[in-house]
Amino acid sequence: MSEFESSLPLGWSAHTSASHGKTYYFNEFTGETRWRRPKPAAPLNPHAPNGKVRVSHILAKHAGSRRAVARGEPVTRSLDEAKERIARIRDDIVAKRMTFFDAAYKYSDCSSSKRGGDVGEFVRQGQMQEAFANAAFQLELGELSDVVVSKSGVHIMVRTA
Repeated sequence: MSEFESSLPLGWSAHTSASHGKTYYFNEFTGETRWRRPKPAAPLNPHAPNGKVRVSHILAKHAGSRRAVARGEPVTRSLDEAKERIARIRDDIVAKRMTFFDAAYKYSDCSSSKRGGDVGEFVRQGQMQEAFANAAFQLELGELSDVVVSKSGVHIMVRTA
């Protein structure tokens, strides 16, 4: 990573347009592209000083999941198959074969897939299932989780705020 790119806000990278020869900026969390350099975000404490975090996630439901329906169809995959699916997706993201946003949009069994997996901001207790919230609050800003199993299914997530 160049010194120029390291000064960009988390999740942003600089690229050169082949057709315009100009620099443009890409956000791997949201899929946004823009011509103007993004401004740095206000410094954040990685331990959620306001008691809230924001994450994007990718969910693979399985037959034993709570509400085992995805995209209007019953889910028949096993828990092990869901874990394998999420592990493969995670490997593709880590290897930069796809962005988190694109993977969530294409593969997630959650309705948040339309927003690249963004579930919004939440507090530690009461808004999300315990396993999901505990994993989210352990992440540093920009960190990709390991595989997380909850009553809803199998997840990976990235902390975005």
